[in-house]
Amino acid sequence: MLKYYSFLFILFFEVLSAQNLKIKIVDSENLKAINNARVLVGNKVFYTNDDGFAIVPERIEGGEVSAPNFQTQKFEKPGSEIRLKPVYKLIDEVKIVSVDIREIFENVLKDYGKIYYDKPSIYDVVYKQKNFYDNTLAFLVIADAKLWTKTNQYNFKYGLKKEYDEILQMQLNTIKYLKTTNKDTLLTGRTNEFSHEIIGNFFFNYELSRLIGILKSDNNKNFGTLIYQEGSFQMISFKIKKLDGTNISGEFTYDTLNKAISRFKISYDQTEFPILKKKSVDGRAFDYKMGIASMIFDFYLKDGKYIPSQYNFEGDNFLIIIDGQKHLKKFSRQITYNTFNPSNGDQLNPRIDFTKDFWENVPNNEQKPSTVILSEEEANFLNISGNEK
Repeated sequence: MLKYYSFLFILFFEVLSAQNLKIKIVDSENLKAINNARVLVGNKVFYTNDDGFAIVPERIEGGEVSAPNFQTQKFEKPGSEIRLKPVYKLIDEVKIVSVDIREIFENVLKDYGKIYYDKPSIYDVVYKQKNFYDNTLAFLVIADAKLWTKTNQYNFKYGLKKEYDEILQMQLNTIKYLKTTNKDTLLTGRTNEFSHEIIGNFFFNYELSRLIGILKSDNNKNFGTLIYQEGSFQMISFKIKKLDGTNISGEFTYDTLNKAISRFKISYDQTEFPILKKKSVDGRAFDYKMGIASMIFDFYLKDGKYIPSQYNFEGDNFLIIIDGQKHLKKFSRQITYNTFNPSNGDQLNPRIDFTKDFWENVPNNEQKPSTVILSEEEANFLNISGNEK
């Protein structure tokens, strides 16, 4: 049974040591913080928090910072602030170029093993989940973990046989923060339902397969547009409208040199779906109204292959209806792949049970230096002072 804590942390993880540097990534034009900007330092990956801050090693020999709609910037010795230049979209001066998104998706999927690293891999990852109920932050968990995958892609053969351990395994190391202000299982919207889609959503090839299936059907209208190009990288936006009422939109960065998608964001607007009847984990009935679900897959190029750096799954405008009373739910789940190493194929032991919530699994208490810096909102929720962030 899940135990709730006002907060749980190991002090030395969160105090910045002499080996770490706190930097802020901002827009060079208005100096506004850029959240979820990626900082690559050697074989390590860091992302800025909601306030634009990230922790990186102090002694480094260069790296690069990138963010959607901004120019990638390389650096040697980072200062306390790095300013990124926006990519200008001169819509009035260029011709709008249509793009065949189905052709791109099919070609990337066909050559998936050539484009993306497809051997056994192990990653040190940070898992973060936040839930908002009625526009108020009510749940936060941040944990260190290991992630193992056999091929860095979803295997449908294993999935149909429910042999999920042959596809993906995770091991919970430490729970760094865990707090909830809501203990009602109805408001979480969680059920005992489990399907291969839960595992599939971790992998970009699963999403590509799903999209191609939609595009091949007759009940959709779609179009893609080239927004801008920087060197060999194109930013392409797309929209798909299904006759069942689902509106799909997104954008992706396409590497024309390697014929690869290096960053992909997609949103499924399901607000026109009918209300669903569900039961909570403790058997109580409730109504559930779908909202907008979004996913982000981010990769970086290493030794000629693309390696995953982050996976995001977000939900907005979901409704939980109890006795006619509506409660708005918003959530985000994020996995940041801090380090990557090839694996000899050895699987993780112990490993988490995906049929449980992530934090309900038992950690093995392996301690690693922190790569997480709390946002102001998160610190306030945990009642942590500025010195402890």
